[in-house]
Amino acid sequence: MGSLKPDDGSGDFTFSRGSDLSATRVNEDGYIEKGYENLLLQSNSFDLSPWTTIGVDVPIGGQSGYDGTNDAWKINATTNISNIRQTRSQTGVITLSVYAKKGEYDYVGLYFSGDGVGVIFSLIDGGVENPIVAYPDVYTNGESVGNGWFRFSITHNSSSTGIAGIYACETTSYSGNTTFGEGIYIQDAMLNQGLSAYPYIETTTTTAKAATISEDQPRIDYTSGNGALLIEPSRTNFVPSLLFNTFNGASYTVSTTKIGEGMPLQHFTKNSLAQYAGHILNGANVSVGDVWTFSCFFKPISGSNGFNKVSMEFYGQGSSIVYDYSTEGFFANPNGTPLPSNIHVETYPDGVYKIISIQTSTVTTNRVNIYVDAYYNDNSEFLCGYAQAEKNESSASSYIPTYGTTATRAKDTATLTKNVAATGTIFININADSAKTLTFLGGNVSVTQGVNKIALAYSPTALKISHNGSIVQNIARAFDTSSLTEIQLGHRNNFEQTTDSINQFLTLDSFLTDTELNELTA
Repeated sequence: MGSLKPDDGSGDFTFSRGSDLSATRVNEDGYIEKGYENLLLQSNSFDLSPWTTIGVDVPIGGQSGYDGTNDAWKINATTNISNIRQTRSQTGVITLSVYAKKGEYDYVGLYFSGDGVGVIFSLIDGGVENPIVAYPDVYTNGESVGNGWFRFSITHNSSSTGIAGIYACETTSYSGNTTFGEGIYIQDAMLNQGLSAYPYIETTTTTAKAATISEDQPRIDYTSGNGALLIEPSRTNFVPSLLFNTFNGASYTVSTTKIGEGMPLQHFTKNSLAQYAGHILNGANVSVGDVWTFSCFFKPISGSNGFNKVSMEFYGQGSSIVYDYSTEGFFANPNGTPLPSNIHVETYPDGVYKIISIQTSTVTTNRVNIYVDAYYNDNSEFLCGYAQAEKNESSASSYIPTYGTTATRAKDTATLTKNVAATGTIFININADSAKTLTFLGGNVSVTQGVNKIALAYSPTALKISHNGSIVQNIARAFDTSSLTEIQLGHRNNFEQTTDSINQFLTLDSFLTDTELNELTA
């Protein structure tokens, strides 16, 4: 939030969004980006508390690591069951990861106690992913990082707290060790919320968060293709967005296709005609008359089992949106229910779409259905994920990650304390998410969806507003501009916040002419 001019820091805004990691942005490459946290402590100091050992010697540091350092550790077994572990308190969708390399033992195990979920991975060959044992409701990934090292991860929708454990395994059994004083090499353990392992973050006695989008950091968003500042009000996502948890006529896996670093979509195979491929259980009761804004990301899959159409609706309401990827258009579904009037689609890299539907509930239900080819083909496949349901909102805000329950993103604020000239001009370029009326010192301007350039020249006796190249307000009366000491960008005293992205903002200490105002906004 630094200013271009002045360049001495006096024009820099103070930004705030609270202490959560529920904010995302679209980065320069067009992918969704979010903050994340390593929830383990002493993540690469396996000889320190809170790590405890079961059937292993004290971990031996100073080993040659995957990254060219000597930061790896040797884990030697002393009993048939050998692991290091620490207690974790997180529930919801979580991913445990570690870098590992073959020693005398050929396998490494990752385990969540409490849920009784674990996976054993092979360190023998160069396979990118080679899980040997996998329990239900577990998603695994492995990536070769060179020189015999792999990064393995296990993802699980956890319902209880417990132990996160890393096992040294001689065989494909957690309790199969027979030769002792031998083991494996490990480095850089991590536990993060989400469907996959994020880039590693070192921790010591406290958890650590990435600087990608950390709390109290402004979000420069590239949804429109150009960098724009997001200053959004607080919003809540009422659905568990990462994993759809109820299905009828569909099976699924977690795909490697992503709409951002570490944000894979779910790969569904729909195997029953006219059935929903997945639906979301809404965390809040839906009352008749509630306005809901639904959004979800989809990607069609080409080929004989690919799909072209997707729909979203309240269960039992029958007011569904259908989007046809082949024609890039919306239409009412074949059972004759009406097409909602407020719908649109956004495009993302790699053929990913975000579909948005604003609907008013006519039924009381706690379910939002996602249908794919519901009235068309059997055995269709599709990628889907990151659903969002916002209650009593008339527009979709940026994606809010949820990990098994609802999540609320704190409001953004940006404030600059300075002595503002009593006579001057303010210019703002915004990308409006919908048509609306904006008010400046009692003067109104109607903006349309999309880019709007607005300049207002003000003084103690006059106000002129130019919008997209034309003067739309010319008011001559008394204005109190004698004690302007603060600029609040996108909000008023932390309330009445905009839902639009801000492309550019500047102030001038002079009252521009009509020609100058119109040139500025053209």
